[in-house]
Amino acid sequence: EKEQGTANVGSVIVLCGLSGTGKGTTVAKLSEKLSADTEVVCWSNGNIFRSVTLLAATWCEQQPECDGFDPEKALTKENLANFMSMLSFDKFDGKFDTRINGSG
Repeated sequence: EKEQGTANVGSVIVLCGLSGTGKGTTVAKLSEKLSADTEVVCWSNGNIFRSVTLLAATWCEQQPECDGFDPEKALTKENLANFMSMLSFDKFDGKFDTRINGSG
């Protein structure tokens, strides 16, 4: 039941833990349970940020004009859209996780 005056209030849930401890699975279960009762705008996990960082660093290594990591060149709107299109979040080998497809 919603409390009066909370119609525009949101929440952020942060899960922290070691790799392989079930954070992705927990997010998926929470998403399923909460989405039925609530309007959920976005779900993500830290692996997304880590994966985009890896893709950006790899992109820089592949560019002859980049000497090391160059965030101005690597993190353009177009590159970020391309990096995100390479990611999928799903159940792999029985666990929810992020997969990078086609990192070049």
